[in-house]
Amino acid sequence: DEAFGAFFDADLRPALEDTGAEVIGSYIRERGENTYPRLPVREGETIFVWLARFAGLPEYEQHLALLDLSDDWRTRVAPEMDRLTWRPNEVARLTPTSRSRLHG
Repeated sequence: DEAFGAFFDADLRPALEDTGAEVIGSYIRERGENTYPRLPVREGETIFVWLARFAGLPEYEQHLALLDLSDDWRTRVAPEMDRLTWRPNEVARLTPTSRSRLHG
């Protein structure tokens, strides 16, 4: 948990921001008991989540293209991320609702 958090702050976040992502938060799963049973959680798993904001879909796609072109991303950052995780990353692209304050 701590190793990935340190890696995120030192290496992953800068790589994301250098290619156009606005990282607006990062979170790690609390290991305490789920005291709100109506909200299911993945018990026994370590979860690290970060949220990034983009002005729109074209900017997000440009960010992905720039990551693909980055030697540092391909040779150092992405392999280290894979080494520190035990399963493939999941990406969820969210769209803010009309009432959200998180519009690009």
